[in-house]
Amino acid sequence: MDALYVGDHKLQANQYFVGADTFQVFHREVTDYEPLKDALSDREGVDVDYLDGLETMTEFPRSVEELAEYDALIVSDLSRGTLEPHFHPDTIPGPNLLRIIREFVEDGGALLYCGGWMTF
Repeated sequence: MDALYVGDHKLQANQYFVGADTFQVFHREVTDYEPLKDALSDREGVDVDYLDGLETMTEFPRSVEELAEYDALIVSDLSRGTLEPHFHPDTIPGPNLLRIIREFVEDGGALLYCGGWMTF
């Protein structure tokens, strides 16, 4: 089984702005995807490709045919705006990825949709 797993990754940073100065007091990378990706990858016959949120905006399959190269799609803690790349100023508008996902599922593709902070 081939699966595409997107989401569950974020960068967190807190900054203070004081007049003309700014300084960062906290920064960390949150890689929530690792446990699920590792558990799936450890299973015989399961291949998992992973895209974080930024990669999803530029590298997510742009057609049902491209997405159909996978048996399953796992979406976890990924905002709707990520799947609508025209909201990102550095991204050229493309196809509606939500419709591509819907057609993928209607054609028999498996979808695991997990909630998270950015999902709602």
